[in-house]
Amino acid sequence: MTSLQVQDLRLSQHPLSEALPSLSKRDRRRLQQGQIVVTGQSGTYTIHGLVSAAPETAWSVLNDFSGFAQFLPTVVSSRVVESNGDRSVVEQVDQRKVFFQEINSTVRTENIRHDQQIDFHMIEGDLQQMEGFWRIDAIAADSENDASEQVLVTQKVSAQAGIGVFDGVFFKIFEGSVKENMKAICQEITRRD
Repeated sequence: MTSLQVQDLRLSQHPLSEALPSLSKRDRRRLQQGQIVVTGQSGTYTIHGLVSAAPETAWSVLNDFSGFAQFLPTVVSSRVVESNGDRSVVEQVDQRKVFFQEINSTVRTENIRHDQQIDFHMIEGDLQQMEGFWRIDAIAADSENDASEQVLVTQKVSAQAGIGVFDGVFFKIFEGSVKENMKAICQEITRRD
């Protein structure tokens, strides 16, 4: 796995309203119903998914860099090109159809794991800029009768393509992509748990 083992995670449980105080009640309800919530615009987004699973399972999925092609919808390859302690450099190739044309893009990111978060930034690739983080938070049960573990998975990402008048198209595609990726990650967490 990684040098930051799952048992090293220091997770305390919080109610969803405390974990996401700025999120509207409507969006918190959507999360509790299993929907993915995306906020933001123009290349800067925060994406949330709530899943009934152990935090250890969520952490292992987020750290499965070389397995991303197995469960992320547009990732055709993903490999760790360098690893040293809590730092990994990962190369991903993404493939999608845009206006009936197949587009491939490659990015290399530096990923640094600490506590319950993975910070990432692009060090090389087809985008002008990309950075952000993945984070997991243990969520307290809504009632005393509910013993299931819940994990809030959050991604915050900022990306710029630098393609001038086509930036708006990129932002729309990127927003849909981050939502689909979060959905796939939550499904993979559930499958593995």
